[in-house]
Amino acid sequence: KRVWYPNNMSAVNDGTTVATQPHLLPTLHSALCSLYSLSTTTTTTNNGVLVKDAHEFLIEFQGRNLIRKYNDKRRRGDIHATPTEDEAGSTWYACLYMLYRREVYAKEECLFAAQTLLHRVRRLKLKEAVDYDMEFGYPEMAARLSVLHPLLHNVLHSYQSSGDNAGGEMTLMSVSLLLVLAVASHADNNLKATLASALAVLAFRIRYQEHHHDAHDASNNNVPIISVLCQSLTSLNAPSNHTNEAILLSLSSLPDALFGNVGGTRGKISIDPKALKAAYYELRTHATGLHLFQSHVSSSCVTATEQHHGFILHACERFVKFLSPVDSNFLHHTL
Repeated sequence: KRVWYPNNMSAVNDGTTVATQPHLLPTLHSALCSLYSLSTTTTTTNNGVLVKDAHEFLIEFQGRNLIRKYNDKRRRGDIHATPTEDEAGSTWYACLYMLYRREVYAKEECLFAAQTLLHRVRRLKLKEAVDYDMEFGYPEMAARLSVLHPLLHNVLHSYQSSGDNAGGEMTLMSVSLLLVLAVASHADNNLKATLASALAVLAFRIRYQEHHHDAHDASNNNVPIISVLCQSLTSLNAPSNHTNEAILLSLSSLPDALFGNVGGTRGKISIDPKALKAAYYELRTHATGLHLFQSHVSSSCVTATEQHHGFILHACERFVKFLSPVDSNFLHHTL
């Protein structure tokens, strides 16, 4: 039992009611306020014991995987196994909700929410990371996401499902819009970089499902990772300067997000090594890697402002390091 959880928890003061809030949002908000000594609308006080309990909750919150837990129980024959009332609530939905209402929450809270999204897509399968099932069923997904932001409502209203990947694609679009909105509002650079990395890993997860690992198979008609990433941003029909910056941020983050940085501090994504190997070769293959990268960077240059020149050079630098040894044609193209 979490002793720091207030018994008389009320709605967070963001203009909504408890009924429309994610189940875990009040608890998440209180824990973050306690940990970071932020002002809070709840009755939780900040003392050493509560901060310790809040820290433990937040670690559990980021990594909770009840979908796997109950799927395992059902596979072992307990076909009626269902989450208890205390286990209810979607980590992903609570973070998404907080990020779409950044004006209400402290920047520390929003950065934690973005880091949680990134952590989950790196460490869990997509169906486990995006744990909407812990709060509402798949048929409700579009309706629940639509109320998060008017622009997201418009995007999902015009969305056409492409089959088995429908849930993943809606998730991709919801994070894409978060990144564009963060760019448009000049959000903290750490927040934008974290969302860009989460978007890159999401595109990779969608591109390489468990049964699609062969990047060299000519019959494989899946859309390349770079195209998945960029199409999710351009489909929002946001102002071109915001879209271009979001694309450049995502392309910059792609190599490190998938394969770890030079020091290896980020580690590898938890996925079948065959998928990572296929992605590695795809991005190093000219037609599906460098050519697409150059194409999107060139498109960004057409409407680039002086501010965007730095983003363009940074994106090129990250790809050059990934492609080492340097492709001379690419170097001349960059110059």
